[in-house]
Amino acid sequence: MTSNDMSNKEYRSGSRQSADRNGSASRNGSSVSKPAGAFETNASYSQAEVVPLNDDECVVKVKRAAGYKNYRAARFHVSVGQSYHEGSKFAATMEWATQHFDKIIICVNDTLQRHNLIFEGKTPEEAFEEGYRLGSEWVERNTPYISAAMQNVDNVSSLRWETWHKHPEFEGELEHVNQLYNRDPFIKEEIDKEAEAFWKRRQASNGHTDSFKKAQFIAHSIEYLKEECAIFRIMFREEPPAADVYPGSSLLPCRLFKEDDSDSTHGFTKIEFRAAQNENIIIKGLDDDEDVSHALQKKTEARTYYGRSQSVVPKCIKK
Repeated sequence: MTSNDMSNKEYRSGSRQSADRNGSASRNGSSVSKPAGAFETNASYSQAEVVPLNDDECVVKVKRAAGYKNYRAARFHVSVGQSYHEGSKFAATMEWATQHFDKIIICVNDTLQRHNLIFEGKTPEEAFEEGYRLGSEWVERNTPYISAAMQNVDNVSSLRWETWHKHPEFEGELEHVNQLYNRDPFIKEEIDKEAEAFWKRRQASNGHTDSFKKAQFIAHSIEYLKEECAIFRIMFREEPPAADVYPGSSLLPCRLFKEDDSDSTHGFTKIEFRAAQNENIIIKGLDDDEDVSHALQKKTEARTYYGRSQSVVPKCIKK
């Protein structure tokens, strides 16, 4: 997917817009719906009105590895179906990306999930079709956020897993990874440990209801990881130099196969999300800066206050 594939404009998490009197906001002449918690800049109120900001608005927090600062390009890996790649979190990811990189590569790792779907009982053909369908739906849902990134960074691309799976070097790379798994005790141990970690996370989220299927699950996970490593080895050559960004644990292929000089971070950056409460708080009507500061310290939820006098601010704020 290139910039020609996406042209929609959409409100991005954490951004501010002015709103007209009818509750719609405009940017560069295009109309979008006013998000919950948006405010009318010219409105006049006779009494205070309390309006909560969007509960799901968030911003990116770098959790581990500052190696991304050594790169002007980054790959953002998307595990289709995970909530941290959806909605406001993905919007925040794209906004953060535009602030740090000149080139953004969104890797929609969709049909890789067929290994999990086969474990759940689908045939290989059904699993592939389901993975591809879910990837297409993800792209459709998140195109507005990618489009928003394109307004700030010229070089933004979106690549599906099949772009790499059909790469002429894939079969050779997969064979190479298989050989390493069979001959190199360290590689085998790392892949096996990661598959075990997959199982533990599954058990933690789903409960211990299918423990008898552990061996089957581990086998599918190992094939998943081998394929992931093979394709990442191609990515590392095709798109250098680029940081690899993911809102989860360190990506195994980065640890095993990515050569990097940035303090052993392997160019991997783990991101997390925090509520954008203090990013968008606007308090209108308090008497002075000291009162505003006091209100921000006392109020734990993000709120917008309208009014022209402290007398209308709730007592819980003024205490």
